[in-house]
Amino acid sequence: MPSDAEWTVRYGIRSGHENARGNEADMLAFDPQYRNAHDLGDYGKIKTVTAEEIDDLAEYVLKIGGQQADAAKAARGGVLFLDNAKGNCADCHTDEATGNPALGSTDLTRPKLYLWGSDRASIVESITKGRAGTMPSFEKTLKPEELKAVSIYAWSRAAKEPPVNTAGP
Repeated sequence: MPSDAEWTVRYGIRSGHENARGNEADMLAFDPQYRNAHDLGDYGKIKTVTAEEIDDLAEYVLKIGGQQADAAKAARGGVLFLDNAKGNCADCHTDEATGNPALGSTDLTRPKLYLWGSDRASIVESITKGRAGTMPSFEKTLKPEELKAVSIYAWSRAAKEPPVNTAGP
């Protein structure tokens, strides 16, 4: 929604503003050695997926983004993506993998929107090391009409590409 884009431009993502999106979440590092203090407090050093399972998850992300992927690995990754005891990716990215704007999670069906790269190696790194990207709040730096203009522009650019059909793992 255009109002979602305006909210994000106005308040940011994990920007420190009390109304910022994503304050309650970041991309968990599935390899515990890369977890931040907050995630270590929540998850400790428990390792829920193996390196091979991370590869399977990456193949699934490639598949749902319309990229070339190994079908067998992607099928296993799709199961992990939805498994709330192991992968639990759907908790933030949704069952359809379209992302949750309130959390600032990426729409995985649209690789052009990935902030950290959409190639296999970048996806594996995101899953392994986690991500906690930020976007500043522009509430005090842009005039109301500038906030609106930037928001409309950003929304119009993001709305140009329809989501890829993600009918199952």
